[in-house]
Amino acid sequence: MDSTLEWFKRELGQMESRVSGRVVPSLLDPVRVKLKDAGGAAVRLDQVSTVGVRDGNVLVVTLFDEVNMKDVEASIINAQIPNMNPQRADTRTLRIVVPKPTMEARQAVVANASRMAEDTKVKIRTSRESGMKELKKLGHAKHSKFADELQKSTDKHTKDIDALVAKLKKSISA
Repeated sequence: MDSTLEWFKRELGQMESRVSGRVVPSLLDPVRVKLKDAGGAAVRLDQVSTVGVRDGNVLVVTLFDEVNMKDVEASIINAQIPNMNPQRADTRTLRIVVPKPTMEARQAVVANASRMAEDTKVKIRTSRESGMKELKKLGHAKHSKFADELQKSTDKHTKDIDALVAKLKKSISA
């Protein structure tokens, strides 16, 4: 349950940074570059380049090796991150102008976060069910101390998810 909640926190953090208007290098964290010269192996973008911010709204990707330019450019496009359109500045540099998020984009993120929250709650309840089955195999009653602790943990994680979504909605609408 804890790992599911941590994953959800990371995903919400990425969503929030996309619609907050703050341009940070972590916006490109989901990008995996498939290098042709390495047999098609997928590596993180930060392993083949550095990513920085210039002028507050421009991501600058500087490649370590200009041979990888086409692969990096294609990988950024294929990652399907909204409004991430790389433009070549020179043989080793890509510029990505990140526009301010629109109200529609903010509302879409809130809707996506709500859907993701429901999916995460389902995963937590599934974890609870598998835990209850294990307790039953071990011979514990349905209302034993262990079952009660498992239910309390489920309730706590569900409340945490609701609080995180409420915090996201508040920060986006501010």
